[in-house]
Amino acid sequence: MYTLSEFLGNDDLKNNFKKLIINDSVFHAFILSGNFGLGKKTFAKTMAKAILCNNFKEKNDACCKCQSCVSFDENNNPDILFIKQKDKKTIGIDELREQLLDTINIKPFMYSHKVYIIENAELLTIQAQN
Repeated sequence: MYTLSEFLGNDDLKNNFKKLIINDSVFHAFILSGNFGLGKKTFAKTMAKAILCNNFKEKNDACCKCQSCVSFDENNNPDILFIKQKDKKTIGIDELREQLLDTINIKPFMYSHKVYIIENAELLTIQAQN
Protein backbone atom coordinates (compact mmCIF):
# COMPACT_ATOMS: atom_id res chain seq x y z
CA MET A 1 0.00 0.00 0.00
CA TYR A 2 1.03 3.58 -0.49
CA THR A 3 2.51 6.17 1.82
CA LEU A 4 1.58 9.85 1.74
CA SER A 5 4.87 10.78 0.07
CA GLU A 6 4.10 8.42 -2.85
CA PHE A 7 0.97 10.35 -3.85
CA LEU A 8 1.58 12.88 -6.58
CA GLY A 9 0.12 16.37 -6.21
CA ASN A 10 -2.01 17.79 -3.41
CA ASP A 11 1.11 18.68 -1.45
CA ASP A 12 -0.73 21.22 0.70
CA LEU A 13 -3.33 18.62 1.65
CA LYS A 14 -0.69 16.02 2.48
CA ASN A 15 1.43 18.46 4.50
CA ASN A 16 -1.56 19.71 6.49
CA PHE A 17 -2.62 16.12 7.20
CA LYS A 18 0.89 15.23 8.37
CA LYS A 19 0.88 18.20 10.75
CA LEU A 20 -2.45 17.04 12.19
CA ILE A 21 -1.03 13.59 12.95
CA ILE A 22 2.21 14.94 14.41
CA ASN A 23 0.30 17.35 16.67
CA ASP A 24 -2.21 14.66 17.74
CA SER A 25 -5.08 16.79 16.43
CA VAL A 26 -6.63 14.55 13.79
CA PHE A 27 -10.23 15.54 13.06
CA HIS A 28 -13.07 13.12 13.71
CA ALA A 29 -14.05 13.07 10.01
CA PHE A 30 -12.60 13.86 6.60
CA ILE A 31 -14.54 14.18 3.36
CA LEU A 32 -12.72 13.30 0.16
CA SER A 33 -14.58 14.31 -2.96
CA GLY A 34 -13.79 14.22 -6.64
CA ASN A 35 -14.46 12.45 -9.89
CA PHE A 36 -14.71 8.68 -10.27
CA GLY A 37 -11.31 6.99 -10.52
CA LEU A 38 -9.43 9.87 -8.91
CA GLY A 39 -8.06 7.71 -6.05
CA LYS A 40 -10.23 8.86 -3.15
CA LYS A 41 -10.54 5.38 -1.65
CA THR A 42 -6.81 4.72 -2.01
CA PHE A 43 -6.00 8.06 -0.40
CA ALA A 44 -8.47 7.36 2.43
CA LYS A 45 -6.76 4.04 3.09
CA THR A 46 -3.36 5.75 3.04
CA MET A 47 -4.62 8.35 5.52
CA ALA A 48 -5.88 5.56 7.80
CA LYS A 49 -2.53 3.80 7.57
CA ALA A 50 -0.71 7.02 8.46
CA ILE A 51 -2.99 7.73 11.43
CA LEU A 52 -2.31 4.31 12.95
CA CYS A 53 1.41 4.04 12.11
CA ASN A 54 3.48 3.59 15.26
CA ASN A 55 6.49 5.42 13.82
CA PHE A 56 4.79 8.27 11.94
CA LYS A 57 6.21 11.07 14.09
CA GLU A 58 9.78 9.83 13.56
CA LYS A 59 9.49 9.28 9.80
CA ASN A 60 6.92 12.01 8.97
CA ASP A 61 5.14 9.32 6.98
CA ALA A 62 3.94 5.73 7.37
CA CYS A 63 6.97 3.52 7.96
CA CYS A 64 5.55 0.34 6.31
CA LYS A 65 7.52 -1.72 8.87
CA CYS A 66 5.67 -1.44 12.19
CA GLN A 67 3.00 -3.92 13.23
CA SER A 68 0.23 -1.50 12.31
CA CYS A 69 1.51 -0.84 8.80
CA VAL A 70 2.20 -4.51 8.11
CA SER A 71 -1.23 -5.58 9.33
CA PHE A 72 -2.80 -2.81 7.25
CA ASP A 73 -0.94 -3.87 4.10
CA GLU A 74 -2.16 -7.42 4.70
CA ASN A 75 -5.77 -6.14 5.07
CA ASN A 76 -5.77 -7.46 8.62
CA ASN A 77 -5.76 -4.32 10.79
CA PRO A 78 -8.48 -4.66 13.42
CA ASP A 79 -8.86 -0.91 13.94
CA ILE A 80 -9.70 0.00 10.33
CA LEU A 81 -13.29 -0.78 9.45
CA PHE A 82 -15.16 -0.28 6.20
CA ILE A 83 -18.81 0.72 5.91
CA LYS A 84 -20.03 -0.63 2.58
CA GLN A 85 -23.12 -0.12 0.54
CA LYS A 86 -25.40 -3.09 0.33
CA ASP A 87 -27.54 -3.84 -2.71
CA LYS A 88 -29.50 -0.56 -2.59
CA LYS A 89 -29.18 2.75 -4.40
CA THR A 90 -28.62 4.60 -1.12
CA ILE A 91 -27.12 3.95 2.31
CA GLY A 92 -29.87 4.51 4.85
CA ILE A 93 -29.68 5.20 8.55
CA ASP A 94 -30.70 1.64 9.45
CA GLU A 95 -28.02 0.14 7.25
CA LEU A 96 -25.41 2.49 8.68
CA ARG A 97 -26.43 1.72 12.26
CA GLU A 98 -26.38 -2.00 11.54
CA GLN A 99 -22.78 -1.82 10.38
CA LEU A 100 -21.64 0.54 13.15
CA LEU A 101 -23.40 -0.71 16.27
CA ASP A 102 -21.31 -3.84 16.69
CA THR A 103 -18.04 -1.92 16.91
CA ILE A 104 -18.64 1.74 17.68
CA ASN A 105 -18.64 1.36 21.49
CA ILE A 106 -15.53 -0.81 21.56
CA LYS A 107 -12.22 0.98 22.15
CA PRO A 108 -9.51 0.56 19.52
CA PHE A 109 -8.15 -2.97 19.69
CA MET A 110 -4.41 -2.37 19.30
CA TYR A 111 -3.75 1.20 18.26
CA SER A 112 -4.48 4.77 19.34
CA HIS A 113 -7.49 5.30 17.08
CA LYS A 114 -10.19 3.38 15.30
CA VAL A 115 -10.77 4.41 11.68
CA TYR A 116 -13.99 3.97 9.72
CA ILE A 117 -13.98 4.40 5.95
CA ILE A 118 -17.42 4.88 4.43
CA GLU A 119 -17.30 3.74 0.82
CA ASN A 120 -19.63 5.58 -1.55
CA ALA A 121 -20.52 8.10 1.16
CA GLU A 122 -22.25 10.23 -1.46
CA LEU A 123 -25.04 7.64 -1.34
CA LEU A 124 -25.81 8.31 2.34
CA THR A 125 -29.34 9.54 2.93
CA ILE A 126 -29.78 12.82 4.79
CA GLN A 127 -30.65 10.92 8.00
CA ALA A 128 -27.55 8.73 7.64
CA GLN A 129 -25.35 11.79 7.04
CA ASN A 130 -26.49 13.31 10.31
